[in-house]
Amino acid sequence: MKPVQKTDLNTLFPLPAQHATLVLDRLFSPPEAVLLRLGYRPREMQDKWFIYFENDVLYFHRSWTGFCIYQVSFVPEGQGLRMTRALVSRNAEQYGETRDDRDREQMLELIDRFLLHRNDDAPRT
Repeated sequence: MKPVQKTDLNTLFPLPAQHATLVLDRLFSPPEAVLLRLGYRPREMQDKWFIYFENDVLYFHRSWTGFCIYQVSFVPEGQGLRMTRALVSRNAEQYGETRDDRDREQMLELIDRFLLHRNDDAPRT
């Protein structure tokens, strides 16, 4: 399977200057690291996320608008990857969430669902 690349979606905007930084710490196994690097391309209109991995950063864009909402940084650890921090949009015109705890939870849910293929029957957020 070919990894998703940022050029796979026509309109992409960078993370806005208004953002928060969250400290994260989660280790992903070697098989999970492979899946993270593959990213996620929306398959149907209801899919709201476009996700790609580039230079040890996982980028989450809203698929309809192209706005960057999350940038999650990783460091290699053995054959796996350790999540270290995330930059989260706080531009109210692009993204309405303001709670760090909710963003942390949503990022992990998106990774588990779209990249690691867990909870595939859950509603799409």
